[in-house]
Amino acid sequence: GKEVKGRNKGREGVGSAPENYFLVLITREGNQMGEDGVEKKKVMVEYSLEEIRKHNLETDCWIMAYGKVYDVTRLISNHPGGKKALISHAGKDCTKDFDFHSRKAQADWSVYQIGRVEGQGGSCAIM
Repeated sequence: GKEVKGRNKGREGVGSAPENYFLVLITREGNQMGEDGVEKKKVMVEYSLEEIRKHNLETDCWIMAYGKVYDVTRLISNHPGGKKALISHAGKDCTKDFDFHSRKAQADWSVYQIGRVEGQGGSCAIM
């Protein structure tokens, strides 16, 4: 797994991290480890096409491919193809673009997955 730093108001820091930071352990599968050391499975939320289409800005950018929904907002400034490559597809189906990417890049998309397109399978509850 890898550790991810983030700001956390109201919680003490973990280990030697400053008080205003916390560490989250992310497993290979994209799940988080709980404070009790038990892996918490990621359960996918379902989003309607109407909801996905609302996230079409540089500051709020979702895309979808093969029925999966991705929040790529934090990727925009670092995308190898430039900002326009993502922003022009914001709120839209990007299955053809997904297929364009290498297998490694396709696997990298999983970090940004936040749910599934409504009616295209998967669970719709958050644990």
